[in-house]
Amino acid sequence: MVWVLATVGCALPNTNMESDRETAPKWRAVSVGESLICGLEVSGAVHCWGMEPQIGESGGLEFQQNSVSFQGEEGEFVDIAVSGDRLCALDANNQLNCWLIWSKKHIYSGWAREVVVRQNQVFILSPDGRIERTWFAMSNAETIADADELRRHITAGAANYISPFACWIDFDGMIHCKSSTHLAGMCLGQVELYIEHTGRKPTTRHEPWAPQPPDGVFIEVSCGIEFGSETCCSIDDSYQLSCWGKTVDEIDNIPANEGVVAVEVGNNSACAIAISGAIFCWGRWYEGQNFSNPPAGEFRALAVGKEFACAIDDQGELECWGENPPQFPVLLSE
Repeated sequence: MVWVLATVGCALPNTNMESDRETAPKWRAVSVGESLICGLEVSGAVHCWGMEPQIGESGGLEFQQNSVSFQGEEGEFVDIAVSGDRLCALDANNQLNCWLIWSKKHIYSGWAREVVVRQNQVFILSPDGRIERTWFAMSNAETIADADELRRHITAGAANYISPFACWIDFDGMIHCKSSTHLAGMCLGQVELYIEHTGRKPTTRHEPWAPQPPDGVFIEVSCGIEFGSETCCSIDDSYQLSCWGKTVDEIDNIPANEGVVAVEVGNNSACAIAISGAIFCWGRWYEGQNFSNPPAGEFRALAVGKEFACAIDDQGELECWGENPPQFPVLLSE
């Protein structure tokens, strides 16, 4: 299923596609979470929409479509990152803020050049080049790598809930990956937070692990969004694509391509934007869903989730495909 965002604030049937395209939001960035999508408009506002879990009258968990919006206080947002029900947004002054999406509860503020969210952990490339990780409550950040102002482009993954790693590209284009120093176990505070958010105690301890990146000069790297999806893909300076890591067999069969300019790894699957702007996807998707039929056109940004993916085309329009991507709301709620 492929859909294009409808005009905001218009409940009438779509009878004029050209008019809709002129008035629909224009998007700068997109990120996807658990049954939700967040888009960053060119105006700097962030809108999130999807299925919000709620307690029903019978006491069971029900899902209701909802939408929320976020505005920067010190300046417009320039980038966003989403995982689960958490949103982090970065403004033009390197101010980073994070929220629980549906309640809009503010849960973190700090400084960053780039941010990656994986489940309930946030990985930050700070202005001075430090690589930091924060746990559920987003406090007491752990430094994974010391300051180096020449670092650029961070990504992250995890072998399991308590074994995260970060990968980044240095000034010379080399990829480095390093595991968290807390991988062999949790401190008491992390155990308590783990129990609070999962309802169970951690039963196993895991050895530190990080993937071994290939040699070469690279312009982009992306690692799997799910804990246990231990695969990364990277683009070298000749725009050639390669994938590596423990579970690389799931997505090792990369389709023939002319070269790529962007790649996003999902849950043992991946999508890339070719030099021509066309999107292609491959691998084993979540619960067997087939994402091999992305929309046609020329695209410049991409986000891949467990069950669906979204991309921004060269006109700033957002298209999503896959297994029931959340529909863009007719009217955004503040």
